[in-house]
Amino acid sequence: MTLFDDVRSIIDEVMGGDPLNDADEGPIGVDRAAELVHQYHRLGEDIAEAADMYQRAIDKLVDARNGHLEPLEAERDHIETVLRLWHAARYAEDGKATIKLPTGTLSSSKAQDAWTYHDESAFITWAKDNAPDALRQPEPPPIQVAKTEARKSLEALIAINDDGTVVDRSTGEIVPGLRVTPGGYRGRHYHVK
Repeated sequence: MTLFDDVRSIIDEVMGGDPLNDADEGPIGVDRAAELVHQYHRLGEDIAEAADMYQRAIDKLVDARNGHLEPLEAERDHIETVLRLWHAARYAEDGKATIKLPTGTLSSSKAQDAWTYHDESAFITWAKDNAPDALRQPEPPPIQVAKTEARKSLEALIAINDDGTVVDRSTGEIVPGLRVTPGGYRGRHYHVK
């Protein structure tokens, strides 16, 4: 049996049955709910075990791939270095930036200088007076609602109508651009732990 056969059997085992096969039969009792919680936890363990098995298989494949590719890439890098050195020697002799060969083309271009601003603050101070075109000041970001802070500061000032509209308690004015939708099922979130 191969690794993929093991994986397929796990998938069949996990996907084979419907853990909530009696969910359409109406309310369930405490005993059935306890069974479902147990089954929920067991499926979580099965999922973690399958994920771990897949990850181990992936790790083996990645190691095999790297073991195969690394020497090939090293050989290619070596050949590229030899060709660069040969091209540099030819360029020093004849000044040709491009050499066409029957199997490919070698080309070179002038290397660009690397500019490093090791103290941007000092450069900016100098450039403000001496080279203002070298600086750019982006537009300030648009004002945004700080949602968590807005909720905290508004809760004491507003009332929420049944349709979700928000009303300023002191003026009776509807707060524009804001609607409140109750969270979760009947105002609650339900979780299985």
